[in-house]
Amino acid sequence: MGRLTPMLVFFRIGVIAYNLFIGFKRLSCPESWEKHTIATFRWKMVQVAGRIVRHAGETVLKLMIDLEKFGIL
Repeated sequence: MGRLTPMLVFFRIGVIAYNLFIGFKRLSCPESWEKHTIATFRWKMVQVAGRIVRHAGETVLKLMIDLEKFGIL
């Protein structure tokens, strides 16, 4: 069972990550995004230019993206 255990842990982490993604998609995203895959989300949401700034004592993430383009607004 020595080599099998790390592979089982790796697989279980992947299953948990996938389930979290599905939950996020169902609870937080518009219906038009329901058919998107993980790769599509990565390209649309993660690979967006942004900057972390401090303003009025708060830390804010500013994204260089048109939210209407993605159907969020």
